[in-house]
Amino acid sequence: MRHLADRFDHNPEGVELTVADTSHALGVGQRDGASSPIVRTLRRLVQFDLACEDPMSDLIAVRRTIPPVAARHLRRLPADVQAQHAQWAEPQGDDAPLAAARKRSRRVAFTLLEQGDDADHVERVLHSMGFHPALCHESAHWAHQRHQDALDHVTTLAAS
Repeated sequence: MRHLADRFDHNPEGVELTVADTSHALGVGQRDGASSPIVRTLRRLVQFDLACEDPMSDLIAVRRTIPPVAARHLRRLPADVQAQHAQWAEPQGDDAPLAAARKRSRRVAFTLLEQGDDADHVERVLHSMGFHPALCHESAHWAHQRHQDALDHVTTLAAS
C-alpha cells in the first residue's frame, strides 16, 4: 500500500506496474506467475477491499486511503485482538471521517480566503476538490467569518 501510495503521489492519474519491477522494488523477488509474492500481495489487497480487479483487463483499482476495518474481518480476529481494536477505535467515534474532512476543507478554505478569493469562489473550489456540497458551504462561510474576525481585530488594534 505504501509503495502504491507513493507511486500515486507522483502520478495521480494512475500508474502501470510490471510484476518484475514492482517485486524487485519491494524486495520480494522477481518471480512472475500466479503464485509470485507480488501477485499474492495484490490478491490480499482485493480480499481486504483495498483494491479491485477489472475482469475485462489487466487493471487493478487501488484505494488511496485505507478505510476502517470491516466488521466481517474483525470477526475473524482472536477475541483479545477484537477487544484491543474496539478500545483503539472507540475514542475516534463515528464522526472521525467527517471531522477530518471538515478540518481539511476549512484549512483549504481559509488559505484561499487569505490569498484573496471570495467565499463563493472558495466554495466552488472545495466542491471541485470532491468535498460534499454542504461541507463546502459550511467551510467557506466558517473561513470567511474567521478571516473577517481577524481583520476586525487588526483594525481595532491599529485604532488603539
